[in-house]
Amino acid sequence: MKKLILYISMTMLFAACSGDSIGDTDTIIVSNDYISVSLSSIQFQGDETKQELNISANCSWSLSSDASWITIEPSSGSGNSMVTISASQNSSGSERTGTIILKTDKGKLEKKVRVEQGTPTGAIVPTINDNQYPE
Repeated sequence: MKKLILYISMTMLFAACSGDSIGDTDTIIVSNDYISVSLSSIQFQGDETKQELNISANCSWSLSSDASWITIEPSSGSGNSMVTISASQNSSGSERTGTIILKTDKGKLEKKVRVEQGTPTGAIVPTINDNQYPE
């Protein structure tokens, strides 16, 4: 009788756990959220300028930048939206790059947009020529 009860218990245990195993072919759905952006990179001239970026999403999101010369308006929202990316004038004398990061509010999804800015049109970029003056 004990063997029968043990057999039935073990059978029920294996049957109950068989759908819970995680193998190489199993898929776990973490979230139904999605986000996408209309551009993977943005190029600006050196002068102060703006460009629009379309966001497609079914959730709340936020945008940030790793460069102080890039501003984003609005920097957060929900669902589909158009945002304005602005770059301040580049007075550094050389090209510069930055990254815009789009994240879901839960932080589970992330998209990056590379931002590049050249030097201002007609800017004179100083160069050093060590051979300019005779000794």
